[in-house]
Amino acid sequence: MDLKNLESLLADEEKCCNKVHALRKNFCPVLPKYVDVTDKKHALERGMSIVHDVMNNFKYMGLDVSNIKPGHGAGHIARDYVNAAVLLHKLGVSPKDALIGFVGGVLHDIGCAVVERYRESQTTIRHAEAGAFLVAGALREIKASMNDAERIFITYSVAAHTHYLAPFDVKCADGVVRHVEPYMDMDRDGKPILGVWLPRWIDRLDCNGPTFIGRHYLTLVESRKDFDGKQFYDITFGEHMRPITRAGEEIRASGGKRTMLEHLKMFADSHNNDSVYGRHDFGRYVTLRDNYKERLFRIIESAKSDRTFTGEQEDKVVFAWNMYLAENIEPTKLTSGATEQLTGMFKTLDDKTRRAWCNVFLAAMKEYQSWSAGVLKGLCSLSGSELALPTVTDDVRKVIAPYHGWVDIVNEF
Repeated sequence: MDLKNLESLLADEEKCCNKVHALRKNFCPVLPKYVDVTDKKHALERGMSIVHDVMNNFKYMGLDVSNIKPGHGAGHIARDYVNAAVLLHKLGVSPKDALIGFVGGVLHDIGCAVVERYRESQTTIRHAEAGAFLVAGALREIKASMNDAERIFITYSVAAHTHYLAPFDVKCADGVVRHVEPYMDMDRDGKPILGVWLPRWIDRLDCNGPTFIGRHYLTLVESRKDFDGKQFYDITFGEHMRPITRAGEEIRASGGKRTMLEHLKMFADSHNNDSVYGRHDFGRYVTLRDNYKERLFRIIESAKSDRTFTGEQEDKVVFAWNMYLAENIEPTKLTSGATEQLTGMFKTLDDKTRRAWCNVFLAAMKEYQSWSAGVLKGLCSLSGSELALPTVTDDVRKVIAPYHGWVDIVNEF
């Protein structure tokens, strides 16, 4: 399926819904037994090979990941690849689950190339479902030998990475109200289907820690809607950047509109085993999750710092922050344009708000330096082609390693 045919398909919501229904119907909890791997090493080697072939196929289709809007583009995909490798290398899961989790985890957001991530309030075919269509098409074309069970399971894991908590109705752009059910993620014995949960975990690792704040900030270049787990709410830059964190009752009284700090805190608070999102977390993932969460909490807390900045110092911090975004968080041409617009918007904020965010920016970049050191160490087991991610980078360490330009500035403070 080329992009033109996919775009034609996505224009027909009813047809898309039928395809998603067929995918749901074809999926069953016994599929893992048909995944053909011998051990964890084989699973990760094969997973990397499949991802490489799929990414090359996307290029053949005419899909350019550098055109994905900042926040869910090339940088996010590279970190998903890295997070999947670092997590699954030492996580106590079966080789079969590791294979599905790795491939689904790396490719879960590829649908953002054809469906805008924040234009989903009027459709049931969102970036996850669009990504499943893309992945399904690529898996049919790649050279790697795969059986039907593996193709179905990987495709389903991409569609199911959006973690719906309850059934809901959507009034679609064509005027039809459609019903959406959560994706099956538990087996008949009430145990988690790890091939579904692992891509969610890999996604959540980049919705935590110092990278998340950069990703979210880049999405603020346009007024848009966000989702709080229950409903969509409008976001505008000035309102969202207020450096406050309120109690849940106050947020609900304001119509559910969260500030950026509240949005970050909501995600940080959800990273625990009492959360519906984290109730099955275990092992190596819990270690990483909690480490990232503590970093994010420290970043949020830095907004309360009483450190002040001269005009020259503020300009330096913002300049470093823009380099951080453009060189590490989303290293694509689109990011440069976004940071330029965001800088203009940032300058319209009041002195107190700008000061708070300069402290947050510095804290995030400092946390990133120590976070990346640990991640790069975790990549030591990879070499050669394993470090490449076709159409994104010839070496994922280039995306992870802190860019010296912003590091030099941050170290002045």
